[in-house]
Amino acid sequence: MESKNQDVPFEVRPDPVLQQFVDMANTMKMSMGITLNIGGSAITGTLIGKDEYFETLGAQVKGALERMSGKPFEGTPFSSKGDTDEGESDHDFLETRFIHLKGAQIMDVAGNRLPSEDGILWRGRLSEITGFILGSFERK
Repeated sequence: MESKNQDVPFEVRPDPVLQQFVDMANTMKMSMGITLNIGGSAITGTLIGKDEYFETLGAQVKGALERMSGKPFEGTPFSSKGDTDEGESDHDFLETRFIHLKGAQIMDVAGNRLPSEDGILWRGRLSEITGFILGSFERK
């Protein structure tokens, strides 16, 4: 089967090595420290699969809804089904479009971290990442 990557301009294709790490996180439930370069900023955190991302996001939204209403929330607010194109069976550019981090922190050029020491859930488009380092930056 011919890959759809051939039809996508090189400039918007995600790094194939990074895409493999994301595929492993999505299919093997693997996680690892990673630092991403995006638009002049660095984002550091733990790479997680889309299922863990949406489960955690759903739990956060559910908790917020319950606090606002004072009642238990039934159901699941989010699903990872929208993260891939329907009917695509081969792992190509169109299938893995996003990367997910937990404990993510955005670092400025001075090394300051936002939003906090604990980090946040973060989701980004793979095609926007210009570089990556395996491992996350730790404060000492």
